Amino acid sequence: MTPEQHERAQRLKAVQLLGRVYVGGIPFDAGEQEIAEAFRPFGAIQQCAFTYDQALNKHKGFCFVEYDAPEAALLALEQMTSYNIKGRTLKIGRPNNAPQALPYLETLAAKAAEAHRIYVSSIHPDLGELEIKSVFESFGPVTRVILAPGAEGKGNHRGYGWVDFEEQKSVPDAIKSMNLFDLGGQFLRVSIGIRFDTRPRMSPSRPLAFLYGVWDTSSSCAACFIFFTLV
Repeated sequence: MTPEQHERAQRLKAVQLLGRVYVGGIPFDAGEQEIAEAFRPFGAIQQCAFTYDQALNKHKGFCFVEYDAPEAALLALEQMTSYNIKGRTLKIGRPNNAPQALPYLETLAAKAAEAHRIYVSSIHPDLGELEIKSVFESFGPVTRVILAPGAEGKGNHRGYGWVDFEEQKSVPDAIKSMNLFDLGGQFLRVSIGIRFDTRPRMSPSRPLAFLYGVWDTSSSCAACFIFFTLV
C-alpha cells in the first residue's frame, strides 16, 4: 500500500467513525423502526446496528446508528440528548473508538469552511436544488446546492445535501434562522458543513455512502457505493 492509499484508508475509517452514534437506554419493546424514525430527520441512515442476546432473543438495550454523512451524526449528538422513547430517556454519545477520528474532523471542517458550506437535512422529497437555492439565497448569494442523489426508483434525492455560499458571513445566519424551519411540512435541520471535497462527481444510479474524498478499494461492497473524488 502506497502512502497515499494508506492516507485514504485512514480517512475512510475516520469518516465512517464520525458517521456513527451510540444510542443507549433503549426500551426492550422498542426496535430498529422506532430508532430509525427518531434519528432519520438528521440524515439518511445506513443501518441501526443492534447487539442481541441470543439466549433471550432480544436486543441488549443499545445500538449504533450509522449515517451516510458525519454532519448527520453531529446534529444527532447535539439535538437528541434528552430524547424520550416509551418513557425512557436515550443515552447518546460517540463510539469508544471515535477519538481517533477527531483529527480528521478538523481537516474536514477546515475544507468546508473554505467553501462557506452548510449541511441541510429533512428536505421534503418534492423539493429540488432550485427550490433549496431560492430559500437560502435570503442569506446571501448561493454558489451551489448539492442534494445527495437517491437510488434508482427511490426518489430524486435522499433528503439531505449541502449549500455553498459566496461569503462566509452567510453561514451562521442561515444556520441560526433555518434550523428547525418548517419547509413543506418538514422541519429542516441545518449545521455547518464538513464535507471534504469541494467539486464532487456523483453517480445518481447508486446509493450515497459517506466517502468524503476517498474510495474504499479494500471493500467487497465498493461497487455498492457512490463516491466523491477531488478534481
